[in-house]
Amino acid sequence: MPQPKDMYADKQLTNVSVKFSNRLNEMGFLADKIFPIVNVDKDTGIYFEFDKANLRVPSNTKRTGRARASEVDYDIIERTYGPLDDHAVEHFISRRVLDNYDQPLEPRSNAVEMLTEVIQLEKEEALATTLSDTAVLTQNTTLSGTAQFSDYTNSDPFLKIQTGIDAVNLNSLRMPNTMFMGYEVWSKLMNHPDLIERIKYQGLGMVTKETFLKLFSDSGITNLWVGNTKKNSAKEGQADSLGYVWGKHLWLAYVEPNAKLEAPTLGYTLSRRNGREVERWPEAGVKGEFVSVADYYQQKTISATAAYLIKNAIA
Repeated sequence: MPQPKDMYADKQLTNVSVKFSNRLNEMGFLADKIFPIVNVDKDTGIYFEFDKANLRVPSNTKRTGRARASEVDYDIIERTYGPLDDHAVEHFISRRVLDNYDQPLEPRSNAVEMLTEVIQLEKEEALATTLSDTAVLTQNTTLSGTAQFSDYTNSDPFLKIQTGIDAVNLNSLRMPNTMFMGYEVWSKLMNHPDLIERIKYQGLGMVTKETFLKLFSDSGITNLWVGNTKKNSAKEGQADSLGYVWGKHLWLAYVEPNAKLEAPTLGYTLSRRNGREVERWPEAGVKGEFVSVADYYQQKTISATAAYLIKNAIA
């Protein structure tokens, strides 16, 4: 076990981890888009939530003479967050590997990029699991059989999506501005006859992201994100078993574009300010060193009514 005096917080490698993005994925990771990062200074804290008392219509607001005005009240609900979780992974780089690189920094940078991707992949998987849980997103529908969008003859994706938009609008007091889904769902929707029929006069034989957004632009949807992140569920030493992190589901949500703790939204990633850190240290008795990437954060659902889940959208 390395002693604190042996560990070195490497600022240059920390910058590599902060700037890392999923280079082989057009959309990159979605987790920090859906739950935007809000930096906090402490591992625990509070935020406030207002009730909907302001929507209650008074029986009468008239008054005469010196009568008192009708009194109305509302509650401010105090919510807590934290403690933030400490996430960390490490990798050993042998002296032989270090010596055989032309630039000594390169193997360390490669290790940091790999470790950062592992942490981000876990974050992605955790959020996808949370948001596909009907106990978390209680505004939902689970499709089966002919209702699933993969049934091109009987399903009506436009109506199902519009139903979700209306539910978010009614119960969160905001029009959803974001639709996101697993890649497998998008690959079916882009060729769905019902949607093609709706955009056929635009001269396209298939649905593009731009034309799809136009179908729902009057309902407030401005963001369309397709989760194309893959995971390998095989154990080490076994044949690869690849799958999609975001599964066969579709979501509608209001995502606050200017992330701050006071703004209502589906959720936030509460992250320790400057919490991402890369450390490296030599290991006694072996020829080489360890590199570690650590991050402090918590994925916090703020308003479940700001989202609607269409679970098992395709077969």
